[in-house]
Amino acid sequence: MSGTKDLHQIVYISTATTAVGREEAIAQQMHFAENNKRRAITGILLYRAGNFMQVIEGDKTVVRELYTKIEADPRHQDVVQLLDEPIVERAFPNWSMGMEDLDSEETRAKPGWNAFLTTPLTAREFFGKPGKVKRLLDCFKHDNDT
Repeated sequence: MSGTKDLHQIVYISTATTAVGREEAIAQQMHFAENNKRRAITGILLYRAGNFMQVIEGDKTVVRELYTKIEADPRHQDVVQLLDEPIVERAFPNWSMGMEDLDSEETRAKPGWNAFLTTPLTAREFFGKPGKVKRLLDCFKHDNDT
């Protein structure tokens, strides 16, 4: 993975343009993880009811290029950037792209699950609220410690 020089993080929310089932989301995540690994991109993808919140982190230029592709991807609509900032260290260094389905029974059974984690993944809930974004993402950092 890249060093701390120009280490950057973008967090965004989007909505799938077509219905995405859990299995399809997992298959897409696996494909994206392989691509991200080659580009030294790490992060997490949260999924709930057709909405996504994604963290992409790595070299600033690479992260910005990937985000530009995501904005233009016809599988996404209502793409809203929540955070775009330099970082000192990666929040998800061990995941080329971890994924959590917030509606799954497996995720709900994890220690620390609480009502906050049922918050809809929408711009209305998170835009202009960086503390709330970071609080949600912090709930998944411990899963990344492998």
